[in-house]
Amino acid sequence: MLKIIKTEEEYELALEKAYSLLQEDIVLGSDQADELELITLLIEHYEEANYPIMPSSPIEAIKFRLDQLGKTQTELSKMFVVRSGQSEILSVSAN
Repeated sequence: MLKIIKTEEEYELALEKAYSLLQEDIVLGSDQADELELITLLIEHYEEANYPIMPSSPIEAIKFRLDQLGKTQTELSKMFVVRSGQSEILSVSAN
């Protein structure tokens, strides 16, 4: 029976159940598909309440993406017409 997830133990069980369902060949519109959708919504609700993720600033997002790509701020400057543009953008503090 599906119910609101209130504890970490219930959360872990829901994750295990979702994983188990994902391993099956589920047909869209089936009872299993509906169950997976409901479990996913319950997991999402629990995570939003217990593990909130604050949105990053645009500057932090740019720096993070540069890091993911293995690029430097110097390489970013090649994308700007004026070299000081990238320094100005990346030095702006989030208010």
